[in-house]
Amino acid sequence: MPQIDAAGRRLLIIRNPLVGRAARSRLNAIVGRLEAQGCTVSTRDSRAPGQAGDARSIAAATSPKDADVVIAAGGDGTVREILAGLAANSGPAPALAVLPLGTANILAAELGLPGDADGLARAIAQGRICRVRFGALTQASPPHGETPLVFVNMVGAGFDARVVAGVSLGLKRRLGKFAYVWSALCQHLQRQARIKIRLDGDEFEVASVIVTKVRYYAGRYLMAPRARLEDEKLHVCLFERSGIAATLGYQLGLLTGGLQRRPGFSLRTARVVEILGPVGDSLQADGDVVAGLPVRITLQARPLTVVMPAHRG
Repeated sequence: MPQIDAAGRRLLIIRNPLVGRAARSRLNAIVGRLEAQGCTVSTRDSRAPGQAGDARSIAAATSPKDADVVIAAGGDGTVREILAGLAANSGPAPALAVLPLGTANILAAELGLPGDADGLARAIAQGRICRVRFGALTQASPPHGETPLVFVNMVGAGFDARVVAGVSLGLKRRLGKFAYVWSALCQHLQRQARIKIRLDGDEFEVASVIVTKVRYYAGRYLMAPRARLEDEKLHVCLFERSGIAATLGYQLGLLTGGLQRRPGFSLRTARVVEILGPVGDSLQADGDVVAGLPVRITLQARPLTVVMPAHRG
């Protein structure tokens, strides 16, 4: 893969304006280092999803004539919006780079980005360019012309999606991350319906499913060891058992690196994943509820270019 030449490189940073003071200071330090390497850097602030001027529309309106690389500065939610914008570009799109500033940065972990400002600046200015087909989903029987929703890391249905759906903005403001613990406890008090899926035509029924393009889940916890962004396939994590004991067992396996050895957990690969029901059940993508079942998940028809460190683990 070719290296990015830092000399004269035009970079557009799309920043989540809700990041804190420390993140802003970190961003300023990295901008200074990028400029010292000969890059031309401009910055735009996004707004909340769905508002005019948000990250998606800014990225969609940016062509290679405007910038060589669009940098997503924020968490995975910001990255997903920018990725969707680049994917919506009818012509060639700039490359995507990631500058992790948010609370969740699974893609940054997958890319193997360094944590220090000098290393991040080098990775962005001098990293290699890779072609990546991210995941895309539509309704199982989409209307003609429906635009697929692109996701960065993974989508999930079943227990984790129901937990995410049970966390309101007000609850999250009051309890922070403990809002998810509360929602999980509430889910355990309810009967969990089974999830019906189809993988390249083969049908299964499980407690939960996660379809991923990356190795990690919830930070740097290893879930799908063989997954790689460059792969031309989806990795499908099947959780066959439900209930408090099974869920705690899966979580313990995830925390200790032994999830693949837990009873009732299996990994498969597929090019087309259909999550068929229960109809109307929640589907989460990168930590946000984005749709209801049934959905069809594939790879993007057109790959995008992503900036990766020259040496990646």
